[in-house]
Amino acid sequence: MHGLIQGFVLNKSISPLSPRQMALRRFVSHKAAVVSCVVIGVLALFVIFAPLTARYGVNQSVQEPPNSFLAPRANAWLGTDDIGRDLYSRLIYGVRVSLLIGLASAFISVTLGALVGAVSGFRGGKFDDIMMRVTDLFLHFHFL
Repeated sequence: MHGLIQGFVLNKSISPLSPRQMALRRFVSHKAAVVSCVVIGVLALFVIFAPLTARYGVNQSVQEPPNSFLAPRANAWLGTDDIGRDLYSRLIYGVRVSLLIGLASAFISVTLGALVGAVSGFRGGKFDDIMMRVTDLFLHFHFL
């Protein structure tokens, strides 16, 4: 009996985790999520420092012709395409557009979802039921 009471006292001294700490612990244990965040962070850094690393504009040629399909070199880190444009510069500016579209769509989704949820919760009743069925419909067709 003494061991049970002692064990209970020891377990009681452990402080509970906050919801934020539980979420962080769960996130860190998911290796794919951590790797994805690192990759997106590195891409974001490349986009932020694009004026320093991307030497050419999106449609600017690397050098005078012949300049198509050049191998990677000092003035074109990933080589050039069929009309002599730097692939690295085009890649960085493409990542910039992709990240911007991704962030904008996430922001719009969260805003609309919160608005629909707030109105549904406020009105309740049949309106809430109809909005829930519409939401289920959108969740069923994931490509929408």
